[in-house]
Amino acid sequence: MRILLALCLFISLFTTSCKPEKIEPNEQTSYLRDTGYFPLGAGYWWEYQVMQIAYKDDILKPFGDTARLYLRVVIDSAFTDGEGETAWLQRRYRRADSTQPWKLFALWSMKLDGNEAQVVEENARYIKLDLPIETGKTWLGNKYNNVDTLSPIGPE
Repeated sequence: MRILLALCLFISLFTTSCKPEKIEPNEQTSYLRDTGYFPLGAGYWWEYQVMQIAYKDDILKPFGDTARLYLRVVIDSAFTDGEGETAWLQRRYRRADSTQPWKLFALWSMKLDGNEAQVVEENARYIKLDLPIETGKTWLGNKYNNVDTLSPIGPE
């Protein structure tokens, strides 16, 4: 009888303590969470191991060229851009392999403008994210330019 009572007590405690708690996000907390996908501030950095494939679809002279490299992006400092808004300098480094020193090859900028996370790459402005992030949401990344594809990061 004691075993049956203990088992019932255990089951009731287990089932009542495991109920999920639903937390309703509000507009501010959702937006702050989403900006983690687009960090702004001096000292943020990230690295990628990249494989870039250049491909030309020409029946007479087809080619494919593959480059492998490492890419490091460092958020450097804030500045006031041409629109009078705060933007952040992004230093882009690359190297052929992990034993080589990093070489600076590009300076880009990034900023949050309203709900748009924007990056200026090679003098072309792209919308990288439209916040808040939602399932099925779409946006026009080339809204501020006439570029069909992203700029290459390839080897020197």
